[in-house]
Amino acid sequence: MGTVSGILFFQGEADTIDPQKYPTLNPQAEAWAEKFATFSYNFRTDIGYPNLPLAYAQLGQPKDLEGLPNWALVQAQQASIQIPNGVMIATDDLAMDGLYFTVDSYETIGERFAEAIATIIPTNLNNPTDESPPPKSAQ
Repeated sequence: MGTVSGILFFQGEADTIDPQKYPTLNPQAEAWAEKFATFSYNFRTDIGYPNLPLAYAQLGQPKDLEGLPNWALVQAQQASIQIPNGVMIATDDLAMDGLYFTVDSYETIGERFAEAIATIIPTNLNNPTDESPPPKSAQ
């Protein structure tokens, strides 16, 4: 049986859509940071590794933002968040093919994830069950 050494997380595009246009999808750009902090705390606590390293990617910068009025808001939310034993990688300098990254960009993203998670894994290996403080929304 293996061991989980860290989490790589890449999400946010769906929260950038126009909530007036797609109300059933329930995008919540303005609450992205709070919801992500709660998710990361709950997930890591639930699996018994509250200090598990977590690397997440900030949204890139597509050329066409039509229908995605909250893209910059989600990017700002992602940049503002402070996750214990967590780190964000930037992707806004990478080439995109529409809404998605190019193959070369995905290779760079993988390299950035590897480099980022490596900077925080040693902390986890020395103290795998240290308690991380819960986010304000989980208190």
